[in-house]
Amino acid sequence: MSETGRQLPMARFGPVLRGGRVRNGGLDWHRMGILAFSILSALVVTAGAGAGALLLVAQQSIERVELPPGVLQTPEDLNSDGEVTADEMEEVHDVLNLLVVGSDSREGLTDAQLQALGTEDVGTNLTDTVMLVQLDPDRDGAVVLSFPRDLMVERCDGTRFRINEAYQIGENSDEGGAACLIETVKNLTGIPIDHFVRVNLAGFIDVVDAVGGVSFYLDQPLRDDFAGVDLDAGCVTLDGTEALGFVRSRHVDNDFGRIARQQRFIRELVRKATSAGTLLQPQRLFGLVRSVARTLETDQNLGLPQMQRIAYSVRDISAEGINMWAVPGTERTTSSGAFVIEPDMEQAERLFVAFREGTLIPEDVGREPPAPVTIADVPPLVVLNGAGVEGLADEMRAALEERGFAIAETGNADRVDVARSEVVYPPDRLDEAELVSEALGGAPIVEGEPGEDLAVVVGSRFNRFLLPSPAPTETPTPTATPTSTDSPSPTPSFPTDARDSRPLPPPPPTPEPEPTFRGAADSDVQC
Repeated sequence: MSETGRQLPMARFGPVLRGGRVRNGGLDWHRMGILAFSILSALVVTAGAGAGALLLVAQQSIERVELPPGVLQTPEDLNSDGEVTADEMEEVHDVLNLLVVGSDSREGLTDAQLQALGTEDVGTNLTDTVMLVQLDPDRDGAVVLSFPRDLMVERCDGTRFRINEAYQIGENSDEGGAACLIETVKNLTGIPIDHFVRVNLAGFIDVVDAVGGVSFYLDQPLRDDFAGVDLDAGCVTLDGTEALGFVRSRHVDNDFGRIARQQRFIRELVRKATSAGTLLQPQRLFGLVRSVARTLETDQNLGLPQMQRIAYSVRDISAEGINMWAVPGTERTTSSGAFVIEPDMEQAERLFVAFREGTLIPEDVGREPPAPVTIADVPPLVVLNGAGVEGLADEMRAALEERGFAIAETGNADRVDVARSEVVYPPDRLDEAELVSEALGGAPIVEGEPGEDLAVVVGSRFNRFLLPSPAPTETPTPTATPTSTDSPSPTPSFPTDARDSRPLPPPPPTPEPEPTFRGAADSDVQC
């Protein structure tokens, strides 16, 4: 029997070309990502009076996995130990890569929960979720790179088949499940890994229940008997068991559809877990921290002090500040009848390189853009004659006042050899200096000393009549179209005391059409 294949749409699943956020990426990273983020955030929020008992409960509940030397790289930023308060917390500045996985085992679920999921089987030790989470505290950004569970890879023992079996292979050998999976991911991607986090399914249910369920809007019904899901269109509120079925559903479309629904759910869960309704209710917060802690297994270097510091450092990352990607690939059936996803290594390697270089996180992705500087923000300027030509400072003063700038004083500079006018600025006034420079046609800007005034030093080449025209203060009234057939004379172009205009950057490429999956689309409807 020959192998058959079908190329999956690539627009949502990994190309680096267009740099936008890809929402359809990552398997059950909801229950993984939210658990990692929630426990860190919650521990930081509670650092203070009464937090000691809560931290102790969490510390005793988290399981540890010992990894051999060299498997992980641990940034020096995180080498410190000991419990600290929020006031004593120091930020982490290193970019961190966490391998977060979810177990396919349903051990610990009640009979009722198993029945709600449409199964009586407690599952196996396979990983139905594998994702790399990259945190950049200095840019308030995060990237999630997800690996489909059926992705064909070379595992730690040299065999080549699905990635979700790597953990089990390690558990059946002396290497250990975590070490085998880490090695498998590193060999595929070349991405160094700082920490390992594993979460179980029963814990995911407890976390959702601890926040009081998660509500969101479905634009169409979702039904999957294999996952125990039967949801009508409209506003739904999912408890832990229902949420688990939602993020596990894949028979309504495919594995990438499940990825899309999981990442939609994690955004909703992040919003709920970090809302005032959760963080400002001590009983609910305590339940959240306790539930999260019971779900986690981490490497021996990721203790509560490290979690607190990471959480404190990424406290400004919002759900909207998380870019999500998935390893691209092609669905195919092997000669033995097994369904797998063959990675598209050409596109995948570009994705891996971008992840390694940190270019998947846009600059200032999680921060509010600063308000643009206006003329009203510019302090009164000092105008200095730097050419020794009588009247130049007064000419510059008139030109600047005509453009709306206030003038503090005029005078002579301590030099008379300035040819091109300059804007001299203290280090904290760069934005204002650039605005003045723009008004003067691009005059050079020169950094001065702290505490100095923002000043314009007039050069011998200055001619106020060759400067760009002042911006109009109000919209001009439209006039009738002239009836004359004569073409107006073109505006003459004169060299000015300005730098050449820089060419505008090319427009961003038009996004390719993105595939949609049932239940995965975000909605503006508030539930």
